[in-house]
Amino acid sequence: WVNHKNPTPHIGRMTATNPCGEQPLLPYESCNLGSINLERFVKEIDGVPTVDYQRLREVVNVTARFLDNVIDANSYSVDKIEEMTRATRKIGLGVMGFADLLARLRIPYDSEEGLEMGRAVMKFIQREADRTSEQLAEERGVFPAFEGSIYDAPGQPKMRNACRLTVAPTGTISMIAGCSSGIEPLFALCYHKHNILGGESLLYVDSGFEQVAREEGFYTKELMEYLAEGGKVLMLVDSLEVDDRALRAKKANTGVSGWLAEYGVLVQDNVVFDTRSHETLLFNTQFGGVNLAYPFWPRVHTEEQAISGGVTSVVFPWTSSIEIGDATGETIETEIKPLVVTSDFAAVDPSFRDLTPRSPTLEEYTEEDLGEQVLAVAVTGTRCSYYKPECQKDPENSFRMIVAADSLWLTERLVNGFPEHVVLAVNWIDWLSQEDQLAAIRSKGRVVRQLVFTSDVHRDVVQYGNIFGVSAVLILLAMVRFFLRRRTTRKAYTVER
Repeated sequence: WVNHKNPTPHIGRMTATNPCGEQPLLPYESCNLGSINLERFVKEIDGVPTVDYQRLREVVNVTARFLDNVIDANSYSVDKIEEMTRATRKIGLGVMGFADLLARLRIPYDSEEGLEMGRAVMKFIQREADRTSEQLAEERGVFPAFEGSIYDAPGQPKMRNACRLTVAPTGTISMIAGCSSGIEPLFALCYHKHNILGGESLLYVDSGFEQVAREEGFYTKELMEYLAEGGKVLMLVDSLEVDDRALRAKKANTGVSGWLAEYGVLVQDNVVFDTRSHETLLFNTQFGGVNLAYPFWPRVHTEEQAISGGVTSVVFPWTSSIEIGDATGETIETEIKPLVVTSDFAAVDPSFRDLTPRSPTLEEYTEEDLGEQVLAVAVTGTRCSYYKPECQKDPENSFRMIVAADSLWLTERLVNGFPEHVVLAVNWIDWLSQEDQLAAIRSKGRVVRQLVFTSDVHRDVVQYGNIFGVSAVLILLAMVRFFLRRRTTRKAYTVER
């Protein structure tokens, strides 16, 4: 196939590539490469990020000319290499930072949209590089080995360079440029490169991640080093997609269920409701806004205060439950502790079709269905490194993670109403990123009284008291005021007479 695409078959056959494998070459040809950092070609139009094709066109023109100039400016150590390089004048204009480009465009790397963006960008670069090479041919002449090449035919363009494009891995130059390598996905947000510059180890941080970290104020070199050495993880897993207008839900594709199962964490496809401990929300009806009890927004309490700090309760809207099992990974040993649990009066709805306050589910449960539900867990243990396939147990390679079966509790909408949620998240991150002794030293505790009804009567009193109590108090005050004014008026009339 390579020789089928050989632009100069009259010179010889390609029998090898350069060491990285991206450029098939004839004997004695050289590798003349340059790469464009695609991350630098994003602009915003009305707040929407898009590719700046006009600027990309200008840069492709300049870099193609630059690489053509390199052929003439270079000092060759072997005469045969100089002869072959000048004969075909091959250049390899490529790209790097493609994963960063997709991240800035908010396009998933492993998506059809990502593939289409890759095709569009490379088609554009190919067209512009070919156009520049044609212009150079008009200005400076075609490459010397043009006669007999695939371009030496009627209808074919006159080219200055037998080849124009090459997508190289850009392993080192992408590090210098501070972008992702070639067209590869992000290797890691933070990592070390060892045994370079006389045995030194250098820390590399993804540029996009570093920008966000600095903007949000949590960037420190120590944190980046910690992550590079195998950091911890806080996972907020939504097994359901909830339509908060229609109050219906459908199953979501989390993509991490299998991985979590290896550690003994099983996020269920259900929705939890608590019949005693829950929020009261304002719902619009034909009679106006009405406050109704909403068990699908349970107020839940936290466990393991060494991890959760002083936060005693939070609200987990439309959450799923978590079952704790045994780790299925052969080299994984875990200890799992519940972090967030409901009251003993909670149940689950595996259908999650109706999430309205009058859902039949809220009436059809039985006493046997009620019980404590786990909504978040802390996982600690040891595992073998992925780079040690022969390892059976590695007690030195420890890990820790927190998994919560809901992410909405940490959105802006919920945080504005329940600021203790931020405090809990910070406490969890403290525990993940620090040693136990340091994580326990925190002043971010916040105590919120837990709303737990002691009986059905208690629940009904609170529910209907909220609905009718305020109106009754206002009516009573109005009546008292009316009778007082009436009595005062009668006194004044009697005195006047």
